[in-house]
Amino acid sequence: MAIVQELLRYSRQYHRESMEIRRLTESDAESFRKLRLEALDREPTSFAESVEEFQNTSVEACAERLRSGGMDRFVFGAIEKFAIVGMAGFYRESHLKYRHKGRIWGVYVTEEYRGRGVGRALLTQLLQMNGAYIDEEHMMLELPLPCSIPA
Repeated sequence: MAIVQELLRYSRQYHRESMEIRRLTESDAESFRKLRLEALDREPTSFAESVEEFQNTSVEACAERLRSGGMDRFVFGAIEKFAIVGMAGFYRESHLKYRHKGRIWGVYVTEEYRGRGVGRALLTQLLQMNGAYIDEEHMMLELPLPCSIPA
């Protein structure tokens, strides 16, 4: 995939021994829920879901979502010092004619970790995982305007 190769070539990934980029599991549900609430509160125009909507989502419901997605739905997290400091979600379209399409959602990095390549590392890992079966021309990432991502 050309997109993945470009990200890898120009990546300024955040290199620290304590930073781990990995798929979140049901054991991360409480931390995921906390970070998602922070994201919705601090960047409300960046997400379709509101804080009020998500507040009703229990830790158990988050655990089920993280557990049940298989290769079609998952969330990657950037973990440092046992805390999730960034996340990026993915889901693959379910209709047979659209199974070659995927969406990236819920990308968020805590303010103190921005500008360190954490978001780029999350997206690179997500794209590497999906490159085998998602057509890069149909990977969708929606950004709010004005977008605060540096050029």
